Amino acid sequence: MGLKFIEQHEITYYECDLSKNITLPMLINILIKTSESQTNKLTDTKTMEENNLGWIITQYDMKINRLPKQGEIVFITTNANSYNKYFCYRDFLLNDQEGNLLVELSAVFALMNLKTRKITFIDDNFIEPYQAKKTTKLKRFEKIEEIKKITNKKDYQVRYFDLDGNGHVNNTHYFDWMLDTLDFDFLSTKTPKKMRIKFDKEVHYGMLIQSIVEIDNNTSQTKHIIRDVNDNIKFAEALIKWN
Repeated sequence: MGLKFIEQHEITYYECDLSKNITLPMLINILIKTSESQTNKLTDTKTMEENNLGWIITQYDMKINRLPKQGEIVFITTNANSYNKYFCYRDFLLNDQEGNLLVELSAVFALMNLKTRKITFIDDNFIEPYQAKKTTKLKRFEKIEEIKKITNKKDYQVRYFDLDGNGHVNNTHYFDWMLDTLDFDFLSTKTPKKMRIKFDKEVHYGMLIQSIVEIDNNTSQTKHIIRDVNDNIKFAEALIKWN
């Protein structure tokens, strides 16, 4: 297990929905921000910049016991627990002030060359400050089944403000596109309890993409795909289970 880092956060009104619960995209934002805070504390980010390198996330697996609400103080704990030459595996825990566990998240990070836009091997020197265990094993996540019947779909054009500092679409915009296919009644009466998402390919500025969803009311789950409008190339897929 790697070096733990804890950060406190107050849930603000602009992070919440009509029910004053934090939204799924904002929940991801505050969790990932904690890993960035640890990186800024432990390492010199100029080294990464000089080598044209940046961390990207390829997969999330999340369990939600309860969504924190507007005005609530929460504590986020994160650690990079293990890595191999391709991926770094990082865990996040979100607790309330009484110590109750609200959210668990496992994330898979990879190192990208920002010039070639290709994944590169992870140098041990980059991971050493985090005290993560080196392993030869690849962590396996449960496969997301293909969509069989489309319930709804929407098209979007990738905008300048969808891009982040690494030059690709910020992960939270994928969640926005996915959740936007669900209607008001669905989103106002249900809350997510499990979520798994896999990012397959980069989405670039100006692209026309399509968000499709299959809603299974019998199992209270939704399956999502982000794909190219024209040739159906898949960029990301997700499975969300709802209360």
